[in-house]
Amino acid sequence: MWWFVLLACTPLVGDWSGEVDCGDYSMDLEISLEWGDGEYEGEGTLDCTDGYGSDCEQTFDLQVEAEGFMGQQDLDVDVDDCEYEIQGYSGSGSCDNPDDVEWDGANSITGEWGDCDVELERD
Repeated sequence: MWWFVLLACTPLVGDWSGEVDCGDYSMDLEISLEWGDGEYEGEGTLDCTDGYGSDCEQTFDLQVEAEGFMGQQDLDVDVDDCEYEIQGYSGSGSCDNPDDVEWDGANSITGEWGDCDVELERD
């Protein structure tokens, strides 16, 4: 029974995957969240294709603060430590944070990231 209490208190923990839809193109997004130090922490991977048709990948760390532990709510998401690889070239750059991120209280997270719409589902 203790495992049920632990899961009930950390409902965003786990793996999430979905899509970042930017109109003319879309990118696959995967994140993994754990509970630590009063907020959710994790890593993410954004698989994309650059403007020339080459595959690219961006990885990042993220911190997520929820309004509460249960039910539909807004999430405050901070993205940092962005690293990317395009055509064998690796580097790091600044990270933009997503806006208007909402969790349905169950298995769906939606938001905006720049001019793109984000939709994630629990794996």
